[in-house]
Amino acid sequence: ESIDHLSGYILRLDLINSRDFDSLLPYYNELATSFDNVKRIITDLAPVYPRLIEETFGQEDHQHCPVHVIRAILKEIRNVRDDYNRSFKKRNSR
Repeated sequence: ESIDHLSGYILRLDLINSRDFDSLLPYYNELATSFDNVKRIITDLAPVYPRLIEETFGQEDHQHCPVHVIRAILKEIRNVRDDYNRSFKKRNSR
């Protein structure tokens, strides 16, 4: 999805079957030629995006979506908490 963050308008919305580099490259090539003066590209945390954006847009400002970052941090915190709780229960059940 491509959004103009000043106006909030969705500029483009597509369903892509795969998130691997080769599948996304044609889509991002088309995006790069469709929009002028791109200031920032915001993506989720998929590892494919830095290379993809570098190759198609060049040195644009790539930023990870803050919501996705917070979700990933919270997931890791929950994992650590759950691991701790499991180990605590095992120690106290002896």
